[in-house]
Amino acid sequence: MTEATIAVVLERIDNLTKTVEDLKNEIHSDRADKVTRREWQLETAATNRRLESLEDSKARGWTVAAVVLSGLAIVASVALALI
Repeated sequence: MTEATIAVVLERIDNLTKTVEDLKNEIHSDRADKVTRREWQLETAATNRRLESLEDSKARGWTVAAVVLSGLAIVASVALALI
């Protein structure tokens, strides 16, 4: 190989090394604002638990309301029947 050929090969290797280094830096900077899959799963599970507890409390509230309204309907029916 001639010196010119070696110089071109070395220049291309330097460019390739710089490109790989740029890609590494880009990957590291891109990961900085991301959360891991495990963190995402934990947050999702916590959110689901909070939503389920809200749904459970709403369900209990609606059950109580339904029982009270049913009781009032029965009392009203008996009162109207006696009149």
